[in-house]
Amino acid sequence: MTIKHKLILGFISVALIVWIINLYNTFSNIYIKDNIDSIMPTELDQFSGIKKVSQTVAEIESDIVFLLSAHEQNNISKRIKSLEKNISNLERQISNLGYAISVELRHTTLKQTNNQLQINYANMRIKMNNFVLLVKSFITIYEKNGAVSGEMFYKTQIKSVLGELTNILIALEQGIIKNISDKGQEISNEIRNTTIISLLITSSAFLFAITIGYIISISISKRLKVLASLLSDVGNGNFERRAEIKYNDEIGSLSESFNKMIDRLKSTHENLMNSQRQLQMLSTHLQTAIEEERINIAREVHDEIGQVLTVLKIDLSMLKNNLTQSKSLSMINTILETTDNAIKSVQKISFELRPTTLDNLGIADTIKLQVAQLQNRMNINCSTIIAPRDIEINNALSTIIYRVFQEGITNIIRHSKATRVRVKLLKQDNALELVLSDNGVGISKDKLNCIESFGLLGMKERIRAVSGSLDIRGIKGIGTTIKLVVALTEV
Repeated sequence: MTIKHKLILGFISVALIVWIINLYNTFSNIYIKDNIDSIMPTELDQFSGIKKVSQTVAEIESDIVFLLSAHEQNNISKRIKSLEKNISNLERQISNLGYAISVELRHTTLKQTNNQLQINYANMRIKMNNFVLLVKSFITIYEKNGAVSGEMFYKTQIKSVLGELTNILIALEQGIIKNISDKGQEISNEIRNTTIISLLITSSAFLFAITIGYIISISISKRLKVLASLLSDVGNGNFERRAEIKYNDEIGSLSESFNKMIDRLKSTHENLMNSQRQLQMLSTHLQTAIEEERINIAREVHDEIGQVLTVLKIDLSMLKNNLTQSKSLSMINTILETTDNAIKSVQKISFELRPTTLDNLGIADTIKLQVAQLQNRMNINCSTIIAPRDIEINNALSTIIYRVFQEGITNIIRHSKATRVRVKLLKQDNALELVLSDNGVGISKDKLNCIESFGLLGMKERIRAVSGSLDIRGIKGIGTTIKLVVALTEV
């Protein structure tokens, strides 16, 4: 599963939870609305029924009181008809009220309120039926026996029932009010519970989304850190590590690409290292061949040409001794002087090609001789420190150190404009250290890094061939320092 699919799955999960929350809220709101809607019609019908019953009872009492005080027969007949009509209305109203209460009992879930409401209605129904019978009896007594008997019956029978009936109607009304209050409390509790559940579900969805995001981010971050560590190792030259591919997603594809890149880099690095080793071997071979050729040339120049010039000088000297003419002597002196100069030139060329002191006396005396020649020829103040005095190393290393030293001296003469040169050759433990410093203009960084500085490149290649280190530093206006260190065990 790709990272994209994981994120989509997480978003779908969150959206599904939000949809469930909305669905739950919708059904809860419908349920609460139904409960609210169910309160008003039934309770209004009950209140209306009780008011009508109370009003009709009051009218019946008013009719009875009127009959007990009336004297005209016409008015009495009207009141009796009104009383009979009110009794009929009362029976119908009681029936309607009973229907409204029965509807309430079927729909409400408040058991305690239902029981009390049912008891109050049953008591009212009994008292109402009794009241209706008493009123009908009153009409009969009133019509047969007159107002006095009717008044006695009213006071002894009907009036007490009216008081009880009034109390029952009040209790029934209070029961309906309590029913409304209980329903309101039930709806309030339902709203509170719905709100709490919604908050809990919403919080759970939020935590779920955070958890999914955290898990995905941690997974991505951890795998990216592994890739970053891998790149760091590759940057440090370790081409053996490979990225582990656990999932076939974007990071898995990236890891696979990294592995392929590392394989190519490793192959390229190995090729470069092989090429570098081959170049070093070639460079070492060329340097050795050059030194051997210099030795041969120096020997031939010294032996062959030097011997010829020496013999020529001897012959000229003998000829000079046998001649008497001044003109001939002058010519021979000129030839002898030219021969001396030729011999010196041969010796100089031979020394530069391969100092005989390097093979006969060693690196320490050769460096001393070179420093002395520099001081005499260029009028530069030179100092030399060599410790110990009897440094003995093999010819190959002596040649390398001498050539580096020779190139350093050449650069001082050509470029540094120095007036003071310091040379140190130290053998400490198993290492040989050469330091050449001057007080000249100081070599620049551009010159150090220039690919056309073949002398510096040659110095570096020579030291690299013996696994040594070469450090060249220049400070403008202060001078240049060349320091090379070679481990004697490596040679």
